[in-house]
Parts: sequence; structure tokens; C-alpha cells
Amino acid sequence: MILQGRVGRQTRKVKQDSGAAGPLLENSACLSPQPPLVFLHIPKCGGTSIETALRRCFRLAGNPHVNPVASRYAAQIAMERPTNEAFFARYPLFQQFLLLFLLADGKDLISGHLPISHSILDEFGRSHCFAVVLRDPVERWLSHYIFNKLQNTDPQVPPCANSGVDEAEELKATLASWRGWHLAHIYTIMLSGSCPDVSAVDAAVIQAMANLERIRLVGVIERLPEFGRAFAARYHRKLVIPRMNAARTVAGAEKHLQRLRRLFTPTVRATIRHLCCDDYRIYERAQQLVDARSRDLKARG
Repeated sequence: MILQGRVGRQTRKVKQDSGAAGPLLENSACLSPQPPLVFLHIPKCGGTSIETALRRCFRLAGNPHVNPVASRYAAQIAMERPTNEAFFARYPLFQQFLLLFLLADGKDLISGHLPISHSILDEFGRSHCFAVVLRDPVERWLSHYIFNKLQNTDPQVPPCANSGVDEAEELKATLASWRGWHLAHIYTIMLSGSCPDVSAVDAAVIQAMANLERIRLVGVIERLPEFGRAFAARYHRKLVIPRMNAARTVAGAEKHLQRLRRLFTPTVRATIRHLCCDDYRIYERAQQLVDARSRDLKARG
């Protein structure tokens, strides 16, 4: 167990929510979610829209959102600017420290690109409601790649916008590099809490699926209404999720999007599908959880 003693005792005690369906409350009052809610925002899985919906739902502003650019910059300084691969091997642990601080500090609504671990769930899984939404791994990979090509300026997380490199060659190089592998294992990393060596990937996937089963609110972006119903059953508030697409806010994005999408031939998609085979195991488990929990919710009326 972690955070023993005084910090653990000072963590707010909350009434356990059975998740039973009840009347929806009007989203007019500023109410703290009970139990406190932790949204694990996996990149390019509709998380910005869901975070916006959660803050509107509870009329909360200023609650902790872990800015990915700021947290990555802080980690680079703390780690004395290691190489890219060394950085990403250690970065999940740094992110977990950020999450643990916010949990121990008693925040009611926490969100961000925050990995989970069995230790965090052991300590806070009963007192807090963790939530996550996944997406078809190939579509997530493509969306992440496109987003970076449109907006990213940090060479530590390639590809970058305006890199001056032939885009077809850049994509080919990414698929063959550590970065292509990393983008294909985001679920493994974020839901196991570690960035494993290739030899340890299977154990990390198993741990990720075990952690996923302990998360109270699990959704997939292709079936968001079911996520909304599960949220409403637990919090008795309607979750209205706006449609937001950060990539389209970039000037001239549509033409650039069309050009990038032409690169993703069936052969390229097949390569990405192969890279994502481990994350597909986790995604398929998420779908099974959504199925089972939706049936249970219907049975309870």
C-alpha cells in the first residue's frame, strides 16, 4: 500500500456509490462529484470533449487538469533531459507521482494524460471513481499521428509539424522506429503504469487488463451513449458530450488532413494494425466490459 499514515488518514472519506439508477439532477448547481472522479484521458480518444462535459456537468472550473506539455517539460528537467527512449521509459512513473499528489490532496475532479497502476487503485480505487474511454487502436494511432503533424513542435514526441521532411518517408520511418511502437502501445502503457521492454509487453498487457476491470466507468468512443448512461446511473446527472476536434482548429487543416490521409494506404494500415496487436487485446476487453455492464444496468432498470 502507498501513502500510509497521516496522508492516508487525511484523504477524504467518501460515501460509496452503489451506481444504482436514480432521477437525474439538473446540471445547474455547482456540486462536487461524489465519489471524487478521476478521468484518465488517453490521447485521441475523445478526452477533450469528455473533460469539457464533466466540468459543465458539475459546473466546476479550475479543478486539476494535468497539462501534458507542462508535465512533459517538468519531467525532462527532472530527468536531466535524457534521450527520447529513456525518457518515455521513466515518464509514466513521473506522471503517476502527479496523480498521487492530486489524489492525496483531496481534489474532487482530476483529469489528464495520467497512467494508472495497481498500487494507485489499491489505495484510491474504493474511495474514488476512475473513468476511461478507449478507441479502436488503429484509428487512435492515426489520429495521434495527424494531430502531431498539424500541431506538435516538440521533437521529443515526433512527428512534428513543418518538419521539412518528405511526409511519406517520415511516416515510413516512424512506423519502423521506437515512436511507432510507442504510439501503438498507449493503452498498455497508460493502463499498466509502465513502458515495458519488448520482452515484458505480455505481462504489462495482462496488468493493464486487470487494472481496466477495476475502473468503475469504462467506455469506448464508438459507443459513447452507453458511457453516458453508466455515468448518469452513478452520479444522477446527465453528461452532454460536445463534439470537439482539436486538429480542425488549425488554419488550413482540412487540406493538410486530406494530404495526410492519402498516406494511410491499406498496406500502411495493416502495418499499424500489426503494431497495435497488444493494445487490441485491451480494447477488446474494454468492449466486453461495456457489454457486461450495459446488460447489468438494463437488468437493474
